[in-house]
Amino acid sequence: MEVIAYIGEKDEKLPEKAGAVKEQHLTDAAKTQQIKAGTVILDVSSKAEVAVTAAQTESERLSISPIAKNLAQANGIDISNLKGSGPSGRIVKEDIEELISLKSRGERIFISPFAKKIAQQSGVDYKSLAIKGSGPEGRIIKADIDTYLKSVKTPVEKPEVVTGAEGAIKVLSVAPLKGIRKIIAERMVQSKQNIPHILQYTVCDVTNIIALRTRLKDKIEKTHGIKITYTDFLVKITAAALSRFNGVNSSLQNNNFIVYSDINIGIAVSANNSLIVPTIYNADKLGVIEIAGKRTELVEKGRNGKLSLD
Repeated sequence: MEVIAYIGEKDEKLPEKAGAVKEQHLTDAAKTQQIKAGTVILDVSSKAEVAVTAAQTESERLSISPIAKNLAQANGIDISNLKGSGPSGRIVKEDIEELISLKSRGERIFISPFAKKIAQQSGVDYKSLAIKGSGPEGRIIKADIDTYLKSVKTPVEKPEVVTGAEGAIKVLSVAPLKGIRKIIAERMVQSKQNIPHILQYTVCDVTNIIALRTRLKDKIEKTHGIKITYTDFLVKITAAALSRFNGVNSSLQNNNFIVYSDINIGIAVSANNSLIVPTIYNADKLGVIEIAGKRTELVEKGRNGKLSLD
């Protein structure tokens, strides 16, 4: 038997022979068995030294303030190889904020307003395409969009000659469908294929609406700078009808009958030799004057090419 510990009062002097605990002697058979089991045998002092060394290494490797650590975790920042600007290389909040800023600038795409307009009109998704900007600090400019369009330009195939009763039909011109016209064509096909078209006809006496518009149009234009039209009344009436008969405000998707709570009305607008359908959202919650304001804004944006795809 041997002493493995002393129990005493605080600061009580220990016997002179008290020291590190001796390593327990193992038989060769026991050592062999532990080695086979993958057990590493260390004495208490060795374990303590290893623990202290590991703690120091971990502390040095991840010397970071708590607020910086939380900020890094919240933003997915890898701090394993980051050298901090704090005392003794400690990572502080400012270091993480700088990385977040760099990451944000790296993911953000800088493009001039004119280049963005050209990209939208040409159907170019500059956000997902690897278009290298030649402007200041890598900013995408119009020339970059033009270069991309030239690089992906589809060669015009010779059209088939259509023969009619009087012989071959002459073709005036052939051009690939692109830009806003391509988007309109895709939306029209999608609408025809996926949405049942139901036409309802009825005869209505709109004498009161005509009288109301006649009485209010000058006052509204003077007060709000908006010309109120019969379209605004029709949008409001349609929204009210959909609110009352919500089964019509629905769609069928993957065998699920979906009834919508939002009532959004699309209005057809002729703009730049194209047909666009901007949307007035939540029309049932808007008054006629508000609808007129939204319609005026959307029509103006459509004719100036400033409408988003939404």
